[in-house]
Amino acid sequence: MAKNRKKRPGQPNRGRLRSDASRPRQGIATSKKVAGAVTLALLGGVAGTYCTYVVSGRQEVRVQRATHADELAHDRIVAPFRVEGSNDGGVEYSISSSHILEIAGTPVDPEHPDRFAPVDDKTLVGVPLGGSPSIVVAHEGFTLVGQRSVPVDIVGMKARVTSRLAPLSGTIVAIEGEGVEDDVKMGFDLDSRDLSARSILDQPGKPLSTTRFFADVHVTLARDERVEFEVSTYTASCRCAFVIDVTLSDGTVVAVDDNGDPWRISAFAKQYSKSYIWDVITSRIQPCAWPRECLRMDS
Repeated sequence: MAKNRKKRPGQPNRGRLRSDASRPRQGIATSKKVAGAVTLALLGGVAGTYCTYVVSGRQEVRVQRATHADELAHDRIVAPFRVEGSNDGGVEYSISSSHILEIAGTPVDPEHPDRFAPVDDKTLVGVPLGGSPSIVVAHEGFTLVGQRSVPVDIVGMKARVTSRLAPLSGTIVAIEGEGVEDDVKMGFDLDSRDLSARSILDQPGKPLSTTRFFADVHVTLARDERVEFEVSTYTASCRCAFVIDVTLSDGTVVAVDDNGDPWRISAFAKQYSKSYIWDVITSRIQPCAWPRECLRMDS
């Protein structure tokens, strides 16, 4: 049987000392665990924020690249611009035909003055410049609308004659045209070797400058941007059909026409077998002596 040992006086209590000594070690271990957990939590939060930032940035870059790629694909399949509103400026032109027509006293429909006779070769004749039949001027207007994401620069325009014939000399019905608009700044001389757009001088006998219009003028078309062009064409000798070639800064050339057809202009013939004038007071066609009476050159 084990005997109970009596504690000697002054002998330390070893059990209590061991118990008291272990408490601070447990507290330190617990503190380290808590500190480690907090540190991991903080690092995890920072890492999560960083990852979220990086992923969002990459997603944004991918969206930008996709948008840019779509724009480039769009630009490859569409023309640099489209043409809207091709017109003759509302100018009233004289009308000629190869047929010798007896039409004195024929009524004229003001809305359709070219329907005075059932012939299919009626041709518009330009407005006499300065009242003289030696040179005529016609007017063309059109609007270009940009279609590409990257703006395009227009650096030149040039008339391209697709047909050049002699004026018709059978019958002329002269109509007092109002001329072209005063604010037109660009024109083409269809009788010249240089068919580039030139600045208008608006001087008697010399309508166009020798300076090319686009020598100092460049036109930029952004997507959906609209630019209106008003031009004049001159001739003294031809019955011409033509289109306008528009040159871009990258060398691309785009033809502009009159709603799918070429524009047409004719000079006056030297003489006509029959000559008439549209009397706007009676709205009937009346005979006249060519050219003085028909063009009212005495008035």
